[in-house]
Amino acid sequence: MRKCIKRAYNKCIEKGVFPVAQKYTEAKKQANKRWDEANKDRYARVSLVLPADLKPQIQRAADRDRMSVNAWIIEAITDKL
Repeated sequence: MRKCIKRAYNKCIEKGVFPVAQKYTEAKKQANKRWDEANKDRYARVSLVLPADLKPQIQRAADRDRMSVNAWIIEAITDKL
């Protein structure tokens, strides 16, 4: 697992702060656009379509490993490559 992601997640757990889903407001959309533009050379957004029963399995696996779903998917892909 990427150490920086795990470290940040573990700090949240230690503080008792758990990531929760946020509303996707217009302000959040604009912030995402700015972030995407600033980081377009380092990251790429990908839309992923999964079978309905696979998504909760991934979420449980990520929770079990104390990772975000995004970090868990990145690790799974990286391990496969």
